[in-house]
Amino acid sequence: MEPAGRAGDLYRGTQLAKIIPSLEYRDIYTASAWASLLGNVLVAEYFIVQRTLAPLIRRSDTTLTELPQPLNR
Repeated sequence: MEPAGRAGDLYRGTQLAKIIPSLEYRDIYTASAWASLLGNVLVAEYFIVQRTLAPLIRRSDTTLTELPQPLNR
């Protein structure tokens, strides 16, 4: 079983170092920190978009369908 979060990213990086011997631990550690941060940002962005933009889109769709129809003269 693989660890989660930053430890998981570091674990995957050390496994990748076995395939690519030119990777240094310092580079793997830096990349794992960035990968962990990026994962958190993507999850946060998903929730922000779902909570703020999605209701606005739904509201604008219903507003257009509820507009009064012009009278035929």
